[in-house]
Amino acid sequence: MVWGEIDRPRDSDIHTIADFFEILCITSLDKEVSLDDMEDHLSDYSCNYLRLENDRLDVREQIEWRIEAFSDRYPFEKDNNTITLSTSLDLKQKAYLFLLLSANLPFIEKTYRNEFTEIFEDLSLLSLIQFTGDKAESKRFGKNNQDFSGTKAERLNDLFNKIGNKGLCDDSFFRNRDSGDGGIDLVSWYRADKYETSNIMSILAQCACSRSEWSKKQNDASYDRIGHLGQNTNRWNSMLFTPICFRDNAGRWSVKGDIQNNIIFDRLRVINFLRNDDLENFSFPNNFDSMLTYSRTITE
Repeated sequence: MVWGEIDRPRDSDIHTIADFFEILCITSLDKEVSLDDMEDHLSDYSCNYLRLENDRLDVREQIEWRIEAFSDRYPFEKDNNTITLSTSLDLKQKAYLFLLLSANLPFIEKTYRNEFTEIFEDLSLLSLIQFTGDKAESKRFGKNNQDFSGTKAERLNDLFNKIGNKGLCDDSFFRNRDSGDGGIDLVSWYRADKYETSNIMSILAQCACSRSEWSKKQNDASYDRIGHLGQNTNRWNSMLFTPICFRDNAGRWSVKGDIQNNIIFDRLRVINFLRNDDLENFSFPNNFDSMLTYSRTITE
């Protein structure tokens, strides 16, 4: 069983409650759920997020915005206060559902969560490749990576050299047995000519699924945090990918104070740069399809 307990939203943000509404729909017996159904479910867990009519209106408006913004990539249909999961899901609709689940890992059993976070990085890389275009080199960066190998110092030096700078790290820069990725999950850089590799545009990106942690990770790969590890000819762009749909009901950032000075790709932007050709060969988690056909019992 991959699904964990589907109890209540982890915060009161409308986009979080709308996600929960969609998850209840996926796991319902007839793949349909109403706001009344969700209110009954939440009351069973002593959760009063829908206690006022304005709360229900906000959820309806969030779903309506998603229908408009995601268009044919949105896998649910709405009828008044009810949403229904599409009976024939295409690849981009499946990608939406994968992002939805990746943004709500507390409802997935712990042993399966790492698979979702790993595959979210793969999907984010596909989006990054389309965003940066065919003039850029875009790669994953981390442990057990054929493009960047060796110790943490060696991998970071290799990365700095590839993005037009000069790595200065040695093993003394880091704690013993620190083999981490330095807060970098994805990288992208442009080669402007075949003679000079410095002074080029580049991106270092972090991927974050956790609803409580993603905002804190926005500048893990920033120049200000790790720029001292190299001799640099120019600043890179820091970027964060998250499967969370961090939007209000007009499509703006839900809480502007949580957004820092970098490039943000949330659920909408990730899916905006995915192509059907990329998704045809994309591997979703092993149990993903069975999660979409699962139904909660009446007592859950």
